[in-house]
Amino acid sequence: MSTTEKLSILKRKRTTLRTAITKLSTKLNDSNCTQADIEFNAERLQIKLNELTLADDEIHDFLNDQEYSEDIIECEKYSENAHSLLFNSKKKANTSAAILPCSRMGSSPTSDSIHHASPPNVTVKLPTVNINTFYGEIEEFHSFWERFENCIDKNESLSQIDKHVFLRGYLEAEAKRLVDGISITADTYTMTKEILKSKYGNKDKIIQAHLDYLENLTPIKDLSPSALNELYMDCNRRLQALDALGEKTQSYGRIWAPKILRAFPHEICRNWIVYAKRENLAESDITKLMKFLSEEVEGTITANNIKGSLVPSYPIKSSLENFNVHSRPISKDKKNSAFCPFCETSGHWPQQCNSVTDIDERIQKLKATNRCFLCTNWGHVQKNCFRKEKYRCSKCRKKHHVSICKTPTIEQSATTSTNKIDTSTYNFVHLQTARVFITGPNGITKLTRCLLDGGSQSSFISSDLVDTLNLPVISTGPLELQAFESPNSFSHKRRKVQFQLSSIWDKAKVNVIAFESSNRYASHPSSPTDVSRFAKSKRMKLADPDDPLSSLPIEILIGADFYWNVMHSDAPVKLSDSLALVPSSFGWILSGSRSHATVSFYPTVHNINVDTLTHELDNMVRNFWNLESIGIQPIQENLKLSTHNAELLTNFHQSFKIIDGRRVIHLPWKPEVKLTSSNYDTAIRRFNSWTRRIHANTELKQKYAKQMQDYIDKKQVEAVLKDTQNEVRLFYLPHHAVKKITNEEIKWRIVFDASSHSPGHPSLNDALEAEPNLLPDILAMLLRFRLSKIAITSDGSQAFLQLILADEDRDATRFLWYKTEYTSDGNLCIADEIVTYRFTRLPFGLISSPFLLPASLRELATMYKQTYPIATKHIENNTYMDDFVTGTSTDTEAITLYREMLQLTSHISLPLAKWTTNSKALQGVWKQENVPFREITQVLGVEWDTDKDVFQIDVQAKIVEASKEPVTKRLLLKLMSKFYDPLGLFAPVTVIVKILFQDTWLSGIKWDELLPPAVAQQWHKWINELQCLKDTRIPRWIGFSETSDVTIHVFCDASERAYGACLYACHTVNNFTEVNLICSRSKLAPVKKITLPRLELLAALLGTRLLQYFYRETNMHSHTAVLWSDSTVALSWIKGDPNRWKTFVCNRTTEILQYTTPSQWRHCTGTDNPADHLTRGTFPSQLPSLESWWHGPKWLNHDSDAWPNKDFPSHSQPSVEVESRKIKSRSSYVATTEPIIDISRYSSYTKLLQVTAWILRFVHNCKPT
Repeated sequence: MSTTEKLSILKRKRTTLRTAITKLSTKLNDSNCTQADIEFNAERLQIKLNELTLADDEIHDFLNDQEYSEDIIECEKYSENAHSLLFNSKKKANTSAAILPCSRMGSSPTSDSIHHASPPNVTVKLPTVNINTFYGEIEEFHSFWERFENCIDKNESLSQIDKHVFLRGYLEAEAKRLVDGISITADTYTMTKEILKSKYGNKDKIIQAHLDYLENLTPIKDLSPSALNELYMDCNRRLQALDALGEKTQSYGRIWAPKILRAFPHEICRNWIVYAKRENLAESDITKLMKFLSEEVEGTITANNIKGSLVPSYPIKSSLENFNVHSRPISKDKKNSAFCPFCETSGHWPQQCNSVTDIDERIQKLKATNRCFLCTNWGHVQKNCFRKEKYRCSKCRKKHHVSICKTPTIEQSATTSTNKIDTSTYNFVHLQTARVFITGPNGITKLTRCLLDGGSQSSFISSDLVDTLNLPVISTGPLELQAFESPNSFSHKRRKVQFQLSSIWDKAKVNVIAFESSNRYASHPSSPTDVSRFAKSKRMKLADPDDPLSSLPIEILIGADFYWNVMHSDAPVKLSDSLALVPSSFGWILSGSRSHATVSFYPTVHNINVDTLTHELDNMVRNFWNLESIGIQPIQENLKLSTHNAELLTNFHQSFKIIDGRRVIHLPWKPEVKLTSSNYDTAIRRFNSWTRRIHANTELKQKYAKQMQDYIDKKQVEAVLKDTQNEVRLFYLPHHAVKKITNEEIKWRIVFDASSHSPGHPSLNDALEAEPNLLPDILAMLLRFRLSKIAITSDGSQAFLQLILADEDRDATRFLWYKTEYTSDGNLCIADEIVTYRFTRLPFGLISSPFLLPASLRELATMYKQTYPIATKHIENNTYMDDFVTGTSTDTEAITLYREMLQLTSHISLPLAKWTTNSKALQGVWKQENVPFREITQVLGVEWDTDKDVFQIDVQAKIVEASKEPVTKRLLLKLMSKFYDPLGLFAPVTVIVKILFQDTWLSGIKWDELLPPAVAQQWHKWINELQCLKDTRIPRWIGFSETSDVTIHVFCDASERAYGACLYACHTVNNFTEVNLICSRSKLAPVKKITLPRLELLAALLGTRLLQYFYRETNMHSHTAVLWSDSTVALSWIKGDPNRWKTFVCNRTTEILQYTTPSQWRHCTGTDNPADHLTRGTFPSQLPSLESWWHGPKWLNHDSDAWPNKDFPSHSQPSVEVESRKIKSRSSYVATTEPIIDISRYSSYTKLLQVTAWILRFVHNCKPT
């Protein structure tokens, strides 16, 4: 069976599995699905997902690199969605145990609420009756049981099993452990009730609990009004409860009145004594006392509101007992001291033990002393530990104590986003965390945790969460960041998404716009036990409660842009001098530091790991690697625009309109993104900042004002009238100047920032479409440029500003500038008054501008194809933005092309300027018509001398820049990215720097750290020798046209550090053979080491792709091509049957043979292979005189008979055969044996496994020890 057939079978199998998963997902999403159905379908879904994972792995073995990259993304996305649904289903099943069905209750209650059943004749919707979870506080049982009894126990529509399920769902902590051993059935419901009533429902015990509280009242330390009110409410509640239980509290006034008074401040006690004497009351009158205290507290609160709000405070102990996460809740009369089971001494916790440090020894000690691996306490094992559902190791998140964790501490690397700080003190800082629900557009809801950080100007969300929920992306753009203690601001391209967060307690919702982040946040504990108990006693709902879900990862960071959308302005509740509970939409959030808190978590600094690259450097690096990959990407034929892009292009053409000889442009708006802010505040702030700067620089101010006035004079912008305003599309663009140095000449250009935005609102670029990309590849244009004997270049003068902007879009391009006018003598006068202007033409800074201009030119070429056949052909293929880079075969054709270009572009009033050519005839025409032209110009970034018709390179600026800065990895990358060589003519020189950069990356050197001496020495040698390249001249025209008899030669080679290919053109003129380098491409070898023969095969694949790219872009398919390699192993693989080799070799030889034939591949020696310079590098001083690089091996100048022999060593060598597939032999031998176990006797597979296991155990025990 062939590889293709196997892959087809596996993909059909995967399709079947995905179909089954989709059906199960539909069933789980059914609102009528019962709890039993959810559990059954969830189990089936888990099985199918496991099978799907295995199927994906089998398919990936048969895919090439490109297919694998695309398929793995699809698989991960599919798996994430399915697992998210599985998680929500299990959560739904668990939640349903605490919620009455909607059909029974009449509405959808929350997880902790329930509705009264209403008589049929009642049409009013009754309010929700909340049933609080019962934790085992005896004084709360009476209230809990009354509500549960009325809502559930006496509800005749519920079965006994349903009632039992609901009851167990409302129990937690001690109450839950009390009945954990009882199975949940209808028969055991009565038993469970009786146990609970017996334990907590005893009237005498409840009365005693209230009396104990009043007996142990301690004087209040916090004199704030809130604390006084809390004390009064608690005392009054206890007294009312005693009255309800039949106790006559009035009779015990002499006992309770002094105890209650003692808890209040001295001033209130004095006021009561004075008041009682004045009113002739007994000081022990408990009823009058409580009324008096009520009035005193109310008066204190009212007086406080008049004077101003004070922060209420609740004292809470800051001792070891409060934050010992490994111990049981501690009683008031017994404190827990630290104890280590390893050295059996007090004073430190197990994870702090310095006596027994070996992990294996610690484990043995726990076994020997019968201690739990989770909590290290004595008397039980881990599976019986009551903490097993809550606690996990803080290092690896697995279920064992942190002191026996074998996970090594991870040192921070360049990609780490958390820093762990091991301190010697026990202070712990609680960051503001909350648990929230986030819902995606497909309806999938996920429970996660968020961190609130008022110190971050932006909000962030995990990239995994964005992809899992398919959150809508409203824009993609650079985000400027500045890390703490870093002098630089950094930039990274991020997606910006919009989503909604909702509280776990109520219906509170908050809309958030955030940037994606691929960094992880360090784990952080939720509210500790004592704070949770305190909050429960005060009826406060914690945003991040202490329960089994407290280990959820933090996936969202809410910054200052949405911080106050979440937080409330109400006063916080102080637990101590440095710890408080802060109110928010998600509940009460714990914040602050805690002293002497023994926790298993190290103090963690949450920060975002940012790329240490400026925005400008980031763009240069991205452009550098994009250029490096042009021409060697996997070959894609018959590329078509996506449906969305095709629709955008159709809409563009349908909006065709000409006004005053100019094309009218409508901005392509995204329908799903609206401009929710005009950005005026940002624009005015940046305007004031920028104008202060230019006022200090007279020369810059004059140039800036002159450019602005040029816009106004040419009516490219207009002042905004007060009565003209588009409320829907209104946006203000900040602006500034950028400096460009060309040939020691400084030029300033005004830039309008359409990516600017107000916090939490989209920018103008966010609301506009950026695609489709209609620009040709730079490499393709330069290849065609080298084929033309006569070369011509030009660019459109202010090309973007020649297109009229539609009236309805102009208010989206407003900006601020001063009012200007001309004096009588013609001088420009700038007033102090700020005026609002808007563009009437298309500004350059919009994200859609690079699409709108080429689309207009292509549209123009299509319309006038018959009238100007030569010009329209060149505009379609040889225009990059507003640059025309083209050529012809003769002077006559060049002059005709020039005339047609002028006439064609005049139809949309686009003037052409900066003409350049090597044709003396065309230059003569320009002189006659007074058309300015240049002899040296930049052609798509490459310097061209028209007089000598050669390319040259300017290295002086790079040498000067390198001498100004210390030699760091940052400088290395910066200059490497600025070495602009789209044709790869200087690739042997640049590969040295790429290898040096890879070495610094692998060694872990930081961005601003000085390079090691050995690397720095190589760098200095390279940069000093760059001067040798300044006189290097490469012929632009390679000496032949498309109709010449040409042979293309491609040389491929690889080393352990890099691999590459170079392409030469060989042609004969007047019995003289000329060979010239056309282009080259190289890549660094992967960091993960692979064999040299495989690298040679990758080089051959790269050469094949480069050849096909050259054919496609130059239309020279008819010319013969020969491909060369010095690797006999790689050639043996290419000339053999691809199906004979293993997957890696098979996939790559298959692609090579799809576009070439084995007879085109020939062997040459390594010394004759010019591609060797690409793989090992050549210093700049050697390159100019390297004839083998510029013109190939000498034997190419001779007939093919003089070329190296086609024959090379046999491909039966071991290095070739190592990639051969193993041949599987099949045998028809059939053996019959009696089965040890008769499987027909067993009714299920599970039973058979159990019996087999018992037999194997018996056999094992029978063996002699």
